[in-house]
Amino acid sequence: MEFTNREMKVWNEISEWQEKLYQYEPTDLAALYDKWLEQGFALLPENVQQQFFEKLDTWLFHLHAMVQSSQVQIDARERILASARVFNEEIETLSDLNHLSIDQLNYIANQHIAKHRLYSFAQGGMSGSGGLLLLGSDIPAMTVINVRIVQLIAMSYGVEVNTPFEMMLALKVFNAGAMPKRLKE
Repeated sequence: MEFTNREMKVWNEISEWQEKLYQYEPTDLAALYDKWLEQGFALLPENVQQQFFEKLDTWLFHLHAMVQSSQVQIDARERILASARVFNEEIETLSDLNHLSIDQLNYIANQHIAKHRLYSFAQGGMSGSGGLLLLGSDIPAMTVINVRIVQLIAMSYGVEVNTPFEMMLALKVFNAGAMPKRLKE
């Protein structure tokens, strides 16, 4: 498949971003924090560390499946298809989105990104405004919002995230996005 001039420009922008990411130098404070975190985990027995990460992986996998099968997500899929039909009335499934230009796909994805920025702003404001309950729900709420937006962005570009391969890939994207900048090498 040949890239259009616009797609090549977007590809070059992604490559430049990737190079900037590789050139990132962590601050001394970030390096010290990483060292302390590693030392703290090293104090735990090996089997406890393994159980922790297995439980975390299982929880994220089930969360992804739960969000994917929710009515809100099914409705979002239909809104993505409806938005795409504005540009091409022959769109029936997510895989048909490959008939749209990169700018049209970016437009659809940016609609969802903007909406989820507002959700994140509201969620952060609620968790910071008080109460132990709201503060305790901060990490789970952030996780749900971010897993959902990864799924919506994938669907906006025509990727079906309910297949096992794509589900694992979406979780890897979520993991990479959740990492601090200094660990994204």
